[in-house]
Amino acid sequence: MEPREEEDYVHVRPQEESDNEKNDNLLAWEKGFKFDIPEFHGRQTTVELLEWIVTVEETLEFKRVPLDRCVPLIAMRFRGRAAAWWTRLKTSRARLGRPKISSWDKLKKKMLKTYLPFNYNRVMSQRLYMLRQGEGSVDEYVNEFNSLLTLVDQNDSDQHIVYRFIRGLREKIREPVKLLKPLTIAEAYQQALNVEAQTKDDFWTDVVDGL
Repeated sequence: MEPREEEDYVHVRPQEESDNEKNDNLLAWEKGFKFDIPEFHGRQTTVELLEWIVTVEETLEFKRVPLDRCVPLIAMRFRGRAAAWWTRLKTSRARLGRPKISSWDKLKKKMLKTYLPFNYNRVMSQRLYMLRQGEGSVDEYVNEFNSLLTLVDQNDSDQHIVYRFIRGLREKIREPVKLLKPLTIAEAYQQALNVEAQTKDDFWTDVVDGL
């Protein structure tokens, strides 16, 4: 039996996903989202909004949601004022002939612009700039620093963020850490902890020697 020539074979293209299949897949994602992402009502505080956004982004990454499915799935979690806002936004864009919002980044920018207070980013940036360790521990300082950092829309380099962190440390901790020249916040934090521990040891040594 002679082998068949390549042209004798029928090349079958894989069928594109049908509308029903797309809807079924979207429904499957949506069911998972119900357990992973809380509803958004548009009444949350600023901190709650930002925490909600973090939850969304972590879920999108963990579940590897296809980019073209992100916005519909997220919008399914809108309720009350948020749902009304989303409907108005879609209607307005359609009336003006603008394209649909199809990316999470675009939707997030719209949400931040709508729900964050005026001058919020500038106020948070100032708080971060003025933050100092004072009499608190390194752990207390780094927790406050990281909290503010997540609330600020900033484009600073990693180097500048490390500089900000070191600048806010208490002087007896700041100067030794500067000499070590850490490259990341994690390095600066660990070095600050070490210096803090050494400072405490030196203090108690002086106390014991004075007895």
